[in-house]
Amino acid sequence: YLKQSDQKAFTPYNSDEIVNTTYPARVIYSDQKVYNTDIQGFDIFRISNTSDLQETFRGITKLTLAGDAMYAVQERAIAYLPVDAAIIETADVNTLAIRSGTVIDTPNYLSKQFGSQHLKSVVNQDNSFFLTDNYNKVVLKVSGQEITNLTDIGTSTEFKSLLATPLGNDAIYGLYDNLRRQYL
Repeated sequence: YLKQSDQKAFTPYNSDEIVNTTYPARVIYSDQKVYNTDIQGFDIFRISNTSDLQETFRGITKLTLAGDAMYAVQERAIAYLPVDAAIIETADVNTLAIRSGTVIDTPNYLSKQFGSQHLKSVVNQDNSFFLTDNYNKVVLKVSGQEITNLTDIGTSTEFKSLLATPLGNDAIYGLYDNLRRQYL
């Protein structure tokens, strides 16, 4: 028996083949922290802790929270991401977790027409958020599972003229004026 006489397996690799290493519509999340225990969470990211959205709507512009709900704003879509949907509340106001193994469940697309290309245009306010979609030339408010087109309700002419031209990704900033209760 000689070591040199062992059969060797050679797997050819085509150097011209394009290997995708970027996933613009992937959500990566950490393990969950269980409070009042020594179980580590938040700082451990396992390789399988991912949730992929449809890349036909392009990459994720921003993950945002509105109240207790998490949303993924893609360039051409808005999705509600049910996080820990298997948690229920008992009658004595304690929570009971049913371990299903899924942290982020199947995304629910609220819109496959509207999205946002501008990270800084997405602004949270209470249980809703506002965003600007330069592709469709609209300003939207997302509240729960409902999307309201604010452009139809009476957006200023300056804002409409701003949306009439294509702008770069860092060109639109959104602000919310709490005094006037307006998205600027």
